[in-house]
Amino acid sequence: MWWNIIKNLDPVGEEDEDIDNDGDVDDSDDYLSNRRKTISEAVKAELKGHCGCGCNSCDEEENVIKASKKKSEIKRVKGGVMYRGEKFPGLNKPKRAPKGSKKKYRVLAHQKGKYKIVSFGARGYKDFLQHKNKKRRSNFKSRHNCDKKKNKLTAGYWACNYNW
Repeated sequence: MWWNIIKNLDPVGEEDEDIDNDGDVDDSDDYLSNRRKTISEAVKAELKGHCGCGCNSCDEEENVIKASKKKSEIKRVKGGVMYRGEKFPGLNKPKRAPKGSKKKYRVLAHQKGKYKIVSFGARGYKDFLQHKNKKRRSNFKSRHNCDKKKNKLTAGYWACNYNW
């Protein structure tokens, strides 16, 4: 019965090398030990706000948020950033716009110390992420002068660089 299983478990604080409690120390115990260590490191990194990928963007994003004059408006939350009551996956990381919006995507754009919520993309139309037609993509980019769009605080920049 289940109470026999509980008797075989190690008491809290008195764990030994036999992690799976099968009576011997073998490869499965090493695997479980490494797995626990990896998961605990990932959880700690996520709570700190780092993705664990080793990229500098997480550190830069953290520094930008700390140095922000509007610190009270931008708050790091689990899985992203909260700005004016709306959760974003991060700075300059687009997300789908809520239902009922005329636009398809929203992004919390940041450039040179300025922040702005930018809505872009026409809902109901397919963009390059969906149809993958290279000719349509080149026509869109030439029609909208995408090579000249450098300001991240504009919808045109995001339409050219994310959608198309």
